[in-house]
Amino acid sequence: MFLVLFLNIAPLVIATTLAVVFRKNFGKPPLGYLPYYLVYITLVVLIGDIMIFTPIRYNLWWFNIMMNGEVFFYFYLYYTLIQNKTVKKILLILFSIYVVYFCVNYFILTDDWNIQQSIPFSVAYNIIILAIFWFLIEFFKTDQILKMFNHLIIWISIGLLFYTIISMPTAVSLHYLARVENMH
Repeated sequence: MFLVLFLNIAPLVIATTLAVVFRKNFGKPPLGYLPYYLVYITLVVLIGDIMIFTPIRYNLWWFNIMMNGEVFFYFYLYYTLIQNKTVKKILLILFSIYVVYFCVNYFILTDDWNIQQSIPFSVAYNIIILAIFWFLIEFFKTDQILKMFNHLIIWISIGLLFYTIISMPTAVSLHYLARVENMH
């Protein structure tokens, strides 16, 4: 169980530490806000993961709401970076669908507000993965590809891609492992 918890938080702690150490290299917003945002989301994820295994696990409703901050920030970041208007419209539609799905799932479909909403966040992570791929494809079509190693956003995108791919299945399994443990 703790291995799953470690796999869920370790990539985020590493990325946050590196971002804080090299925060002056991030430049102007929206990228300039990333180190501060990563500190926020690391604390939210860490506290939320710890809460699952403590008596206060019945207060996970705030964790679900705070996790939307992660989704909103990444959506904002890639929405501002992507140049193609059609892709931006698709991304906006997908994000709107996510917001509606999260609200419907949270307020109507879920019996209990105090469980981690892992399925809606998996939907959100899939949208973020699509946005990262769209951004990378758009970037690779430009002449800037020749100076790829000089663009911090490329490395952030690749790291975020790995983080979302790793954390999505661990977050879902953590949710179900915690439910099984609570049944016994």
